[in-house]
Amino acid sequence: MSEALTSTDMDDPNFKWSTEIARWDYGINTEKATTEELNRYCRTKTKDYQLRGHKDECLWDIFQDDFKDFTKEHFSQLARKNVWTLRDVLRCGGVYVAKNGKSKTYAQTLVEVVQREDEHI
Repeated sequence: MSEALTSTDMDDPNFKWSTEIARWDYGINTEKATTEELNRYCRTKTKDYQLRGHKDECLWDIFQDDFKDFTKEHFSQLARKNVWTLRDVLRCGGVYVAKNGKSKTYAQTLVEVVQREDEHI
């Protein structure tokens, strides 16, 4: 797949998600990834969750594994639209994600989900 792929390409209804999903089968090296790669990874994993229809504990487990190496700084590098969509997919899938606010950013709430030892019930 070409590295010149843009976010706009991913919005195309004819975009081949299966190819992009396969690209990230083994995760991402967050220490070497560019901001664009982090965003592509996030968008792809979010779409994968939507396509597979994972819910509740299964979605929580998969999310934790997929984003285990992400820190607050990594989540902060993501485009707001990507963070919002990921958060919404998790919430709609039954994963508890705390509300953000003046003292808590979206990045912080996602890190909390990644680091949570037990599923929130």
